[in-house]
Amino acid sequence: MSIIGKKILLFAVGAAFISNISIVKADTAAPSAEKTSPSSQSVSVPTTLRDASTAEVIARFSQIGGDNSLHLVANVSVLVKAPDKVRVEPVSEETDGSAHSLGAYISDGKTQWEYKRAVNEYQVVSPPNGIGVNRLVIFDAWVPMQIFPVDRYKAFSSGMKQLSSTVELLDGKSVIKVVAEGPGMQHVTWYDKSSGLPVRFSVFNTNQKPSIEMVRVDFGKWTINQPVDDNMFTWKPPFDASKVKKPTVIRLGQPAPDIEGVGIDGKTVRLSDCKGKPTLITFWSSWSDQSEEAINFAKSAQDKDGKDKLNVMPVCVWDSKSDFEIWYLHHYETYPFPLLFDSTGQAPGNSIALFDYDLPGLPDWVLVDKEGKIAALEEDTDSASKDRIDAALTKLLSPEAPKKS
Repeated sequence: MSIIGKKILLFAVGAAFISNISIVKADTAAPSAEKTSPSSQSVSVPTTLRDASTAEVIARFSQIGGDNSLHLVANVSVLVKAPDKVRVEPVSEETDGSAHSLGAYISDGKTQWEYKRAVNEYQVVSPPNGIGVNRLVIFDAWVPMQIFPVDRYKAFSSGMKQLSSTVELLDGKSVIKVVAEGPGMQHVTWYDKSSGLPVRFSVFNTNQKPSIEMVRVDFGKWTINQPVDDNMFTWKPPFDASKVKKPTVIRLGQPAPDIEGVGIDGKTVRLSDCKGKPTLITFWSSWSDQSEEAINFAKSAQDKDGKDKLNVMPVCVWDSKSDFEIWYLHHYETYPFPLLFDSTGQAPGNSIALFDYDLPGLPDWVLVDKEGKIAALEEDTDSASKDRIDAALTKLLSPEAPKKS
């Protein structure tokens, strides 16, 4: 699975806040930057945010949909106070003009609170050194709300190579465009040339030709180096909120968390209904270019072993129902099993893949044995991952050796 499928929004803010390297943008149709008279001479990457004592901004986070165009996911209010305090509050923007909070991530440097409003759950954990989020409760795989300390960010970005930093026009403004590239993706950040503050950040999937813009973060007006009361970084859960009790680590051999998906016909399919034979779960999304490959692999496994020996459960997560339905109309005739939709995934951050199986990226495979226990779990679609799933399936489906008397 490409790194695109894993980490991104406050990562975009945080990377700019603490590091010289930026993240990339690609064109779904070319970026809106005007190509008139760009400077080919390399310029220095601004460090305004990295050097700031406080920063505040509202960012508009968009991601690609099933129609290969960008769709607004949320407006995100971000407040940071160096070296280790942060407050993040994403708010959805509905088609009828209404808005609602999706949750909150708040850290006072000693304790971090992560609150998911959709299920009214929260967790309290110790933050890493510097500003950061170990685990996501309020957003999805595209928005992991991570601000990396310099050492962690450099390690995370070790596969990225900065290609250029040049001056051009973006929406009529003079900006510094910083481009970096890694396996299968490109990061682009545009900084306002006068202030040195980020204007836009994008991630492009370069495995596709032409490349496709998968994620875009448009930054509003920045406020930096202004006094911020420390009380802004404390939080108390709502009186009726419950603390997350789900395991933070999924291990082989443990009972698989029960999940459900809804078919296009409105029927609900539950994992708990599939006991008696192994089940291969595929977590996928209409916007992931690797999802079709992952579902096809599950189909080939069932074709080889037979429907009577293997259940297949492909569940669309981190997606809108409309995008799922569009994808379904183009693919349903290909598959002999129902394509399912995770109804909790319509709002960012509500995903059974992340919150039940601790899987922050896509696509993924989870193989569950006939007794409902996890037999294999893979977060990639490469040949090695397929080989491990095949080996686990072979072991599950092999006739048991007769016990010696």
